[in-house]
Amino acid sequence: MKGLLYQGRRDIAYGEAPELKPEDTRSAIVKMTACGICGSDLHIYQGHGFSEETGYCVGHEAVGEIVETGSGVSRFRTGDRVMISAAVGCGACVPCMSGNMNECDTHGGRCYGLGPGLQGVQAEYAMV
Repeated sequence: MKGLLYQGRRDIAYGEAPELKPEDTRSAIVKMTACGICGSDLHIYQGHGFSEETGYCVGHEAVGEIVETGSGVSRFRTGDRVMISAAVGCGACVPCMSGNMNECDTHGGRCYGLGPGLQGVQAEYAMV
């Protein structure tokens, strides 16, 4: 799978992206159809990112089509078109239920593409 990979300050390259590994049964694989670039992406490019590690896929705003779902996914199906937001939430805690996924009690404000822990969406496919 190809994607845009952070290689260091002012160095993002198109190359072979890390293999997608489901976090749990509630994950899905999405084939990207469009990705956005925002100010946070520019900060990462300029070396003011959230991680100094290299080789991770960048990006955290995209749309695409679900190509595979985990056994615990019930609200989405293969073929559904989805928008991927930057923040990752559990969907069940009070902050998530109030629309504040960036304050999720479970995931603590994790975002796609800000470091190697959660690969970004500027790739052919992404795990969400």
